[in-house]
Amino acid sequence: MRFSSRIIIILACIGTMSLFCWWLHAGPSLPLQAPGDPLKTNFTFTVDTFLHVQQLRKKKLRSFCRSHTEFQEFLSQDNLQQVILHMMVNTKLEFVYCWVPALGMDSWEQLLHTLAESRHLTMRKPVNSISVPLSALPVNYLRDFNATSIAMILRSYTKVLFIKDPFQRLVTAYMQRFAGEITFNDFIQMILRTKSREVDVLWKPLVSLCWPCLVNYDYILKYGFLGQEVHHLMGRLGMPTDLVPEFADAQFKWTDSWLGKQLASELSSEQKKQLHKAFLWDFAAFGFPDSQLQN
Repeated sequence: MRFSSRIIIILACIGTMSLFCWWLHAGPSLPLQAPGDPLKTNFTFTVDTFLHVQQLRKKKLRSFCRSHTEFQEFLSQDNLQQVILHMMVNTKLEFVYCWVPALGMDSWEQLLHTLAESRHLTMRKPVNSISVPLSALPVNYLRDFNATSIAMILRSYTKVLFIKDPFQRLVTAYMQRFAGEITFNDFIQMILRTKSREVDVLWKPLVSLCWPCLVNYDYILKYGFLGQEVHHLMGRLGMPTDLVPEFADAQFKWTDSWLGKQLASELSSEQKKQLHKAFLWDFAAFGFPDSQLQN
């Protein structure tokens, strides 16, 4: 099956409506299963579950990093600016996060903006008082600070990493940039042929985009569960949880899965093997056992 721009109409007319009806009747109270985490049974996403999942994700990441010492060698070659290239800083709320498109981060940034503008924001624990020269804007690229401030921010701020199945990232990149112009198969061939995944932020592996082996992220949030996880994160930090907006990733989880399966059917086994190899580090660092590239 070869897809063209008609798939957008299909998603708008069928996927969105059916997903809306499902969401309306099922709601977020359904027990969740966490694909990509070392959990295989249904569970209610409580704060204890959230913290347990965080421990598992960071344990898996640490294991990966210990077996890849080349990351430490990379940092020793004075490549700090490349490591922090995509990292954003909210100086008022003292958050650092790696900004990656198509990971559902628009709602995250909307939340941070709302919290930063709130006059009634109270923290359960005092914000770390560090002497960092701030610009007039509350959000900056980490690379805009001097070396001393960067070190202090990375040591003191809450650092958040967002992750997403590499194949889902490819699907999103295709739908946003190439659907209706070329087939998905041609899009994948373009990536495999030119290795442009190494230069385009839309599909560059997260391990070499956000450098989690060099930046000690405090929280790893996964696409598909962002609403629940951000809710628990804010509660954990003593911030208002009632301001957490609705994240679209949970609403369109079924649509994303259906679309991914359809597009994956266009690829040969050899193409899937090549893609899996291209994103091997992301799979090793974060799991994603339900990915179309793991089958």
